[in-house]
Amino acid sequence: MLKSKHWFYKMLFSYLPIFFIVTSFLFLSFFLVISGYIKDSTIKANEILSEQVNQAVENILEPIDKIIIREIVVDDTLRQYFNELRNERYTLYQAHQKMNNIKANYSNIDSIYMFRQIDGLIITDNSLISLEDFEDRAFIKELTDEPKFKSWSGKRIYKDHKKSTETAVVSLVRKVPFSTGIQGLIVVNIQVEAIRELVVNMSASKISFVHLLDVSGNSIFSTRETEQAQDREKLPDDSNKELTRIKSPYTEWEIRTGVKEKFFFDFFSTFPIVWFSLGLLSIVIGSVWIVYVTRQNYKPIESLIVVIDQIFKKKNNDLFAKGNQDEIRFISMAIDQLVEQANKFENQFEVDVLRLRRNLFMELLEGTAKMNMAEWKRELARLGLPGEFDLVALSILEIDKYADFCRRYSNRDQYLLKFVTFSVMNEIAQQQQIRLWAEWISDSQLGMIVMADHITGGATELFTSQIDQACSKAITWANENLEFSITFGIGGTTSFIEEIPQLYDDTLDALKYKSILGNKRIIHYSELPSKTKVDIYNHIQLIRSIAQSYRMGEEKWQTDYIQLMHELRNGFTREDVISMLHYLMYYMDREVMELSETIRDKWKQVAMPSLTLLLDSFEMLEEFHEQSLQILLSMLLEIHVLREHGNKYQLIHSMRQYIEDNFADPSLSLIHLSDEFNLSTRHLSRLFKDEFGEKFVDYLVRFRMERAKLLLKDTNEPVQTVTLKVGYMHSFSFIRVFKKTIGITPGDFRK
Repeated sequence: MLKSKHWFYKMLFSYLPIFFIVTSFLFLSFFLVISGYIKDSTIKANEILSEQVNQAVENILEPIDKIIIREIVVDDTLRQYFNELRNERYTLYQAHQKMNNIKANYSNIDSIYMFRQIDGLIITDNSLISLEDFEDRAFIKELTDEPKFKSWSGKRIYKDHKKSTETAVVSLVRKVPFSTGIQGLIVVNIQVEAIRELVVNMSASKISFVHLLDVSGNSIFSTRETEQAQDREKLPDDSNKELTRIKSPYTEWEIRTGVKEKFFFDFFSTFPIVWFSLGLLSIVIGSVWIVYVTRQNYKPIESLIVVIDQIFKKKNNDLFAKGNQDEIRFISMAIDQLVEQANKFENQFEVDVLRLRRNLFMELLEGTAKMNMAEWKRELARLGLPGEFDLVALSILEIDKYADFCRRYSNRDQYLLKFVTFSVMNEIAQQQQIRLWAEWISDSQLGMIVMADHITGGATELFTSQIDQACSKAITWANENLEFSITFGIGGTTSFIEEIPQLYDDTLDALKYKSILGNKRIIHYSELPSKTKVDIYNHIQLIRSIAQSYRMGEEKWQTDYIQLMHELRNGFTREDVISMLHYLMYYMDREVMELSETIRDKWKQVAMPSLTLLLDSFEMLEEFHEQSLQILLSMLLEIHVLREHGNKYQLIHSMRQYIEDNFADPSLSLIHLSDEFNLSTRHLSRLFKDEFGEKFVDYLVRFRMERAKLLLKDTNEPVQTVTLKVGYMHSFSFIRVFKKTIGITPGDFRK
């Protein structure tokens, strides 16, 4: 296989044709485009030059012609001169003065004279002379013999009899009178050299040339260097170099322009053999270089083939099963096997890490993860998280009006918005230079563990300030960029892992007051106003009891609901009532969200939208009471139906009855219950959580505290007796749990 070198030759003969075709195409295309562009640009430039030259020549000649015509038609001095038979000195002087004025006003005029037919008198700009003595009499004779002549002559030689100089000029000839010419002629001479100098200054004389020809095709002037020679009558033979010819509609002269060096133009207009030869040479050099580079690049493949042959030949004969394969196919099969296995491991690892992170996060919050600091560091390092900290804080981001959020957005949009919120929170934390571990702990809540190290002295206040700033920035960002708002609850700080569950409970408690204290804000558990806790505490507890009883399907929820509505009618402003009702809806929604997915969907689709609409639109509390009660009763009936159709309904009902009958037994626990019903503790805990929306321990504590409240209120039995009757062996344990659950001590509650 190594000797055959299939891939070497495949690479070589794959690259060479492509290289040849592409380079040849690019080479030809480049020069064709460049040559076409240069040719078109040159022709266009010559067209523009011709137009400019024509315009410049007309700008010199036409104004002179117009002034002469105007003088012939309207000037009395010239009319008197051509009609007078006697040579009045004043008339001759005026005519002479008129010619000098015209010459003075137009610097391009070389000379000017007038010929009177009746007596052959000629007045020049510097003398008075008869036709027989005039040097230019042949030109006048030619004009008078020819009935039709052009207004502008071609190039001719004009000799001034006073100056004895010969000048190449073009002459403007106008008859007097203008229509017949029987009285005489006016001749204006313009130096050819003056026009030529103007044109030379306009054109790039080193590159292009300009030929100006009269009506007969004779040369007037050319910008070619040969024109500077003595023989200026001879027009250079540039017919093969001309690019543009235009004829002036005014003078009927022809202007021809082109390039002096036609070779430069032809060089790019046609594809010369020299460029083809250079291109072919470049292709040959490139081909040789490809062969060399291919040979050099093939050496690593040879080495790789040897390594794979040594490693895989004995372990996996499938790589060699198809016989004579090329090198890349051989390498590809080996790599595919490695990549396939690596991808499987990587994907599974990513899924496992995400799942383990969230599970560990929830275990830390709920207090089920019993670990010391060393175990904490080791576990977080395994999951790719920072484990070092001197101080840790717990905060929960909660989406406000979550029912509206669910109603407004589809499931896909909800996921996207939550992901955006999660990402922004992490970005803000990085900006504030705080370490954040965040996980969604429920549909509406993002739990955040914030860690800090090297905390000394007053750095604790700085740490809490950084957290507040990060939360404030997130609230501001949500208000500016999202159509829903967020609220933060902060439970406090600790230096011990074991106290994180307490921080979690405190944070949840802080968020419970959101409907009273307002949303779009940060609620610190430590800063809850004591007045708020005292004044509305009983109503909050009643609302929590209603929501929990409703979730459990207990009949007492309706009695408590009616009591709440009755108490809200006495001594509360509308703002207070609305705040309490918002809190009621929030906690009802929160409790129902702990039930099964079928019940949650029914609640979100039917009950919660109706309650939210009613809360936003009611005028009288009585109206809200009646309509909301009907909605809740209808929903509760749906819950009962769904529960009765569930496979575990009878088992759950029996389990619940057993707890209510044996709640006073101190040994009642999840293990005790699993033995009684022959189920694993894990399965039993999950079953209980799915059906009632809370853990078994929480349900048992709540049930015991409700019984304790009845005993404290309806009997005079001491706290020690009440402790034993509700399943606690020690009064200090009972008092601690009662205060944590109810908010005050048993003695204060009895008072």
